[in-house]
Amino acid sequence: MADEGTATCSIEIDTTRKEATHADEGTDTFIQILVAILLPFLGVYLKFGYEDEFWICLLLTFFCYLPGLIYALYVIIE
Repeated sequence: MADEGTATCSIEIDTTRKEATHADEGTDTFIQILVAILLPFLGVYLKFGYEDEFWICLLLTFFCYLPGLIYALYVIIE
């Protein structure tokens, strides 16, 4: 018999739901390509964060849109 002042708690963790909510890698790449068409440096940021690829793409996009777009698509698809 348990004391009246203590309580027990049971926690169940459902790990199968976590797998169903994550998009697969192909969907992530597709979304990154769509974003890269609008803003090339943002598409690169979604994949790499503030790494060298982002800064290169940002500079290319500011100089002219087309080189930034080509570089972004190349880096994302690679």
